[in-house]
Amino acid sequence: MLEKECSLIGKSCCLIHEKVGPRLRLVTILTDAPLEPDHPVANKCGKCTACKDACIPGAIKGVLFDPEQGIGQRFNPKLCEDYFDEMKERHGIGHCGKCLAVCPWGKR
Repeated sequence: MLEKECSLIGKSCCLIHEKVGPRLRLVTILTDAPLEPDHPVANKCGKCTACKDACIPGAIKGVLFDPEQGIGQRFNPKLCEDYFDEMKERHGIGHCGKCLAVCPWGKR
């Protein structure tokens, strides 16, 4: 179970879990249980640019997450969307995931 682990936002703008990296799926659970918030995780992205380097359309800018900045400072969703559209037209598959695959967080 992942409930005791912590997460952060990586340079790819994806949620990064401290044990599985960006390789997780989120669901919604509605509850009135008294849940304690977890602690912030130190961002370990540092000088790593693996996600930025793997991003074929260049949508990831390689900037560390800062909640005071808008997503446009870190990511260009239009470039990503245009690439997905191009891949769907060419190959019938409209997704990529290279930024998730190369992230060293959570790799065994």
